[in-house]
Amino acid sequence: LHLSTGFGSFLTLLLGLRAVSNNKKALNPTLKTQATQEDNAWQHKEKLEIVDIVSETHDIKTFRFQRKGGKSFPAFTSGQFLSFQIGENEKSLRSYSISSSVTHRELLQISVKKLPNGLGSGWFHDRKIGDEVWGFPPSGLFTDSPLTEVPRVYVAGGIGITPLLSMIATNLDRAKRFPMFLFYGVRSQKDIAFHSLLNYLSERYPNFHYYPVLGESAEGWTGKTGRISAQMIQELTGKNMQTHYFFCGPPPMTNPIMEDLLKEGVPIDQIHSEKFASPQAFDPEKIPTREAKVKYNNATLQYNGKQTLLEFLESQGFSPSFACRVGVCGTCKSRAKGKVHTLTDSG
Repeated sequence: LHLSTGFGSFLTLLLGLRAVSNNKKALNPTLKTQATQEDNAWQHKEKLEIVDIVSETHDIKTFRFQRKGGKSFPAFTSGQFLSFQIGENEKSLRSYSISSSVTHRELLQISVKKLPNGLGSGWFHDRKIGDEVWGFPPSGLFTDSPLTEVPRVYVAGGIGITPLLSMIATNLDRAKRFPMFLFYGVRSQKDIAFHSLLNYLSERYPNFHYYPVLGESAEGWTGKTGRISAQMIQELTGKNMQTHYFFCGPPPMTNPIMEDLLKEGVPIDQIHSEKFASPQAFDPEKIPTREAKVKYNNATLQYNGKQTLLEFLESQGFSPSFACRVGVCGTCKSRAKGKVHTLTDSG
């Protein structure tokens, strides 16, 4: 009797403790989520494994990555990019836009176009499945996520499709219903990346409209040819003064369209752009030595030499943010006063 009574009391106590534990979990369901977020945090460069490589066109490959140890990727924003260390040189960095939806956190993908004598693109196109590369956390401000439920027009040129594809796929995955129009300009039919995927999305989702435009006419091609223009866009999308426009492509293609939209009365804060450009090659020996006073973070510094401003500030003990180190991505951009010469305006 005493044994059975004692066991019953013990069982009652055990079930009570379990109930308390379950109630704590129910009352605070974020405990597990917070622990997971901490486990998946990504603050510095880390090795990513290439788990898949897809040839999108004759010169564009998509590289899909996983993190080590089964970690998921942290939250990021569609339109952002990843920076990578190219080879063993820690200061040789290149940035590539993420081309996948933010809802896919087990894998992350970038798409890289191989350029003639391209340091980063050539190196990436030589990678194989199973290779590991040093990657930095997602970065970048070119995104449509903060916007409300307003129509979007996306205009891409060549490899500039990648951040726009991430935006489109993310909006569709999140069941957004606002109208989306993609105008994608390429030289020839063989240069269209993600063509079958974009066709599939436009057939599946009635609010997404896809218009590929070839620069050269091709036999059997029934789509549009010529140059994308503001007139073409407004004829196919209609005039809606709430529409936001997103451009990513070569400036000779995108600048005239943006200028015409401004003339049509589109507010400048509804036009968003990101320029894709490769670092301009130059001979450091041909750069003249410069002397200047540099004011940074309330410190006045004497500059004398040929260093980039990023390299100079690092030599003075500062740690400016950077992602590409070659003036392309815009992460380290700063306000300048006086006469300035830059090798690229893409940042």
